[in-house]
Amino acid sequence: MTLDTSAATPLPPITPSPATTSGVRPATIPASPGAVTGADVATSGLPVLTALVAGSVDTDVPLLRWPAEEDRRQALAEAGQPRLLLLSAGQPPPDDWDDLEDWLREPVDPVELEVRRLTVRRRADKARRRPWFDEAGLLRSGDSWVDIPPGQVPMARLLVERLDQVVRRDELVAACEAAGVSTHATAVKAAVGRLERRLAPLGLCLRSIRGRGYLLEIEDAHPDAAVVP
Repeated sequence: MTLDTSAATPLPPITPSPATTSGVRPATIPASPGAVTGADVATSGLPVLTALVAGSVDTDVPLLRWPAEEDRRQALAEAGQPRLLLLSAGQPPPDDWDDLEDWLREPVDPVELEVRRLTVRRRADKARRRPWFDEAGLLRSGDSWVDIPPGQVPMARLLVERLDQVVRRDELVAACEAAGVSTHATAVKAAVGRLERRLAPLGLCLRSIRGRGYLLEIEDAHPDAAVVP
């Protein structure tokens, strides 16, 4: 069983990254005294699990019993939506999954459930906010957009294409030259500063990597949330 993730597109809904067998596997976390078992699910349904987390049900990251709800899992994956899978104690996990999916076993520890839910939610949020240029040349991220001045467009496109990767200074100089602007060190530094301020409203952070270049990344919308390593 392989998830079909071939229809990648920058437009919402978000698209999961290609299925991989190197996804996040649950850490071994001892069940707490408040752990929930299959008997609880059978009596009250899956929502009882998420109701234990922060006192409310999180509809953004549905909890699915697997493999019983495989059809729903596939539908959510095709729509690029995050999900958590609930496995019985002896049930092996799926062979393939993507970055918007995680799984945990019964008995469910509410703390572990919360950590994994927030982790998948963070990944989904970053995927939805991945920046891209539309046909009109506007830089978009989620539901927001900014207009990039012509002299900064080659530099911005390079950084967007290499999101989360270091772009060397000489590459940025070449981008300035392609835009017909000064390639003097002071001018390039000033251009980077202006672009940084232009990108900030989109939740994009341009960081200087000493001695190497610059890195563009998406600011975390949930900075205080625990994550699975």
